[in-house]
Amino acid sequence: MHMCTHMCMDPLIERAEYVPEPQKQQALMAKLQEVEGLTLVFVETKRAADILEHSLSSQGLPASSIHGDRSQYEREHALAQFRAGRTRILVATDVAARGLDIPNVAHVINYDFPSDIDNYVHRIGRTGRAGRKGVATAFINETSNKHALEDLVQMFLEARIELPPFLATMRRGRGSSSGRSGRGKGGGRGGVGKGRGKGNDFFCSGGFVGSGFSSGFNNYPQQGFAGYAPTAAGFPQQGFVGYMQQGFQP
Repeated sequence: MHMCTHMCMDPLIERAEYVPEPQKQQALMAKLQEVEGLTLVFVETKRAADILEHSLSSQGLPASSIHGDRSQYEREHALAQFRAGRTRILVATDVAARGLDIPNVAHVINYDFPSDIDNYVHRIGRTGRAGRKGVATAFINETSNKHALEDLVQMFLEARIELPPFLATMRRGRGSSSGRSGRGKGGGRGGVGKGRGKGNDFFCSGGFVGSGFSSGFNNYPQQGFAGYAPTAAGFPQQGFVGYMQQGFQP
C-alpha cells in the first residue's frame, strides 16, 4: 500500500472499483463489512434510495434514507437515528444531503457514480474530517457518466494517485489538452471545478479510443477488465483498485 511519506492532515482513503450494475448490491454488502462506523451511501434517484433502504433492512442491516419526497419530520428522524448510531447506514440523494453536517461518518460509498465531479467531491468530503480517518468508495461501470469519469481520471493524475487498472487503460494521451488543469473554481478535496475542455482522447492498451470512456468500456467483459495495460501494476486485479491519502505534502 502506498502511504504518504510526510505529514498527513485529515487522511482520506479513496477507492474506485469496477462493479457491474447487477452486482452492486452484493458489492455493497461486502463493503459494509470492511469499515466499522457510520456509512453514508449516495444514489442518484429517490426511487433508488427507497429500494436500497428496503433491501438493506430486509437483510437485517438497519438503514434509513433521505430524499426530496420525504417530509421534514421523516428526514429529521432519519438523521437523528443515523447520528445516534441506531441506524448505521444512511442512503441519500445529493439534494437531500446538501448542507447537512454529519460528524463521525467513517465511510462514504458512491453506489451510483454522480453525473458531475463536483458532486463527487462534495460527497467524499463527508468523511475524513477534523483529523479523523475516513474511506470513500466509488462503484463504476458502463452506466457511469463518462464526462465525470474523465474528470475523475484527471483528478487522480493531478493528485499523483496511481490509477486503478481499469481506469489506467483509458489514460489521457499526452497530446490532448483537456482545459481542466488550473481550474479557477476549487471544489473542496482535490480542487476540482466545473467546466469541460476539448481534446478528450484517452489512451487505451490498444491505442486511442476516441473521446470519452464508452468505447473503452465496451472492450471489456462484464465480469471485469481483463485487458488493461500492465503499466498499472501495483494494484490487484480484483477487489481494492485504487486509493489516495488526502492531505499529504509533496
